[in-house]
Amino acid sequence: MDLLRPPDNFVKVINKRRYNTSTATLLASLAGTGRTVHLYRTPRRNYFALHLTLWQGESARVEPLSPEEAQRLYETADASYYGRVYLGYEEALGITPEDA
Repeated sequence: MDLLRPPDNFVKVINKRRYNTSTATLLASLAGTGRTVHLYRTPRRNYFALHLTLWQGESARVEPLSPEEAQRLYETADASYYGRVYLGYEEALGITPEDA
């Protein structure tokens, strides 16, 4: 499994909601030692993280995220050498950043 390349069609149902990588928009990715997390937004503007791993005894999993959790993950990926963002801040999160 290539951790940097998310699967084209990963589907998981959690609490009666379907999370599908083929219909969601990939926003950001963050790699670690043997693990990668990919941040997605569904067409209904729900966020989820797809966790991929190479570690024995662990498996891929989906984690539904609040908008605040998605924002933190996006900002972490954007600030990290091992992260990548695929859309701009406003387009990805629907938030217009304020000037500092």
